[in-house]
Amino acid sequence: MINKLLSILLVLSALTLSCKKETRDLKEIQDAEILSYLRSNNLNNFIKDTSGFYYNILQQGKGKILQDSDLIFYFQNIKTQSGVELVNHNKYNYNTNYLGYLSYGPIGFYKSVLAVVNKGGKIRSIIPSYMAYGKDGNGGLVKGNELIDATFEVINAKNVIAAEDTIITRYKKTLDLDFTRDASGVYYNIITPGDGASVSLTSTISASYVGKFFDGVQFDASAAGAPIVTGFGRVIKGWQVLTKIKKGGKMRLLIPSHRAYGTGGFNTIPANTPLDFEIELVDVK
Repeated sequence: MINKLLSILLVLSALTLSCKKETRDLKEIQDAEILSYLRSNNLNNFIKDTSGFYYNILQQGKGKILQDSDLIFYFQNIKTQSGVELVNHNKYNYNTNYLGYLSYGPIGFYKSVLAVVNKGGKIRSIIPSYMAYGKDGNGGLVKGNELIDATFEVINAKNVIAAEDTIITRYKKTLDLDFTRDASGVYYNIITPGDGASVSLTSTISASYVGKFFDGVQFDASAAGAPIVTGFGRVIKGWQVLTKIKKGGKMRLLIPSHRAYGTGGFNTIPANTPLDFEIELVDVK
């Protein structure tokens, strides 16, 4: 009888413990998951925000303290706990929005950007699902109740021209070339000036070119031995700097997106993407 009673008590005790585990608050469960994620990925120096996400300020920033009314220009790299990449701004393309409007999306994104504190700052955040995509996830990319690993950087700039100038200046420092900034915001390097006819808006040009993103990936090029032929007035605005060379000349251009494909992008070119072109002016008519 005593043994039977002890067996019953042990079963009840196990059931009680099991119930406690099943009824843990989601915030407690995800807090434990975040701590486990940080340990397994050797991520140190993360601080827990009172709202539940963990963050590490990688760069404080020297600009003004962010306000909801600020129009911000920012990079983001976002992946799920399982490693699925959602956003990658390694091409140097960026997002722009008023900071306050970010609060209408995953609240963890808004709070993470806000935690950067100053323009020019950079932060990495591990965001629980209840501050991201919740129990339903996001399509087939984000599972329900999945953590998000996000890095945000806010460019220290007041407008799009200043933001892209900052981006291009950062990129050109990685190149072993001297660039000159045109008044339009395009940076150029004259490889060969050429000695033929000059270019005007009414010219028809033949040009061989290679176009790349700032991460080095080629997105377009003319066919070998078959330069494109087009009216000069029809090319993207950034190409208008070609007036600085003549037929037979060659240039390297770093073009801000507002002189290329802007906020809409084009084909494989994302919105707000500065571009790197090398162009040879084969003929001018």
